[in-house]
Amino acid sequence: MHVIRLRKPWTKTLDDGVQTFQVDVPEQTVADPEADEVLAHYQRRFNRPSGLYDARVYLRITGWQGHLTSLSLNGTRITADECSDRIDVEVTPLLQAHNQLLVTLSGKPGMLPRLSGEVTLGIEERPVN
Repeated sequence: MHVIRLRKPWTKTLDDGVQTFQVDVPEQTVADPEADEVLAHYQRRFNRPSGLYDARVYLRITGWQGHLTSLSLNGTRITADECSDRIDVEVTPLLQAHNQLLVTLSGKPGMLPRLSGEVTLGIEERPVN
């Protein structure tokens, strides 16, 4: 399986809409005893991987700090297991020439929301019959 790492550039906007940062993912996990239940919106644009003739593409997120509130690709909501600490979902039908991935996390008391794991696209060639 071929893996494309979506490390940077990510745009992170806090729920006040005023604070916007350029970040690399994964971000370091940080505890903040005064942290509130703030929302963090992560946005990453990427082009459709080339050479996808008969392949499946999977979005994988290996960890985050806080609660996963929403996940979407090109405006289509992706349903994920809220009890899991990782995501592995096929996104082949959602891919376009230019793509926008949005991840929203909410913090927990004493913990700021962060994408603390890797975000990747896994490309799996379908077997030839």
